[in-house]
Amino acid sequence: MKYTIALSLFLIALTSFAQKIKVNESDERIAGGKNPALVVSIYEAGVDDVRSKWKSLMKDYKAKKVDMSDEIKADNCVISAINDNNSIDISARI
Repeated sequence: MKYTIALSLFLIALTSFAQKIKVNESDERIAGGKNPALVVSIYEAGVDDVRSKWKSLMKDYKAKKVDMSDEIKADNCVISAINDNNSIDISARI
């Protein structure tokens, strides 16, 4: 019985400290104009960590060129879940 109570308290504590990532859709100034964008809030993550992980993800999507200026631009990404085998360009601001 006490193991059940301890386990349930542990699970409640574990879920209460879980990070929440919020995704909102809005129009943002990115890629030279005001475009529809997904705005993602990632808490307790450093900017350098997010930039390096994003660059790595774009390389996984076979981006031809990843420009790391104030906006991250990835050209000719192939994301089959979004657009079959056609390439798309992705811009991100961190």
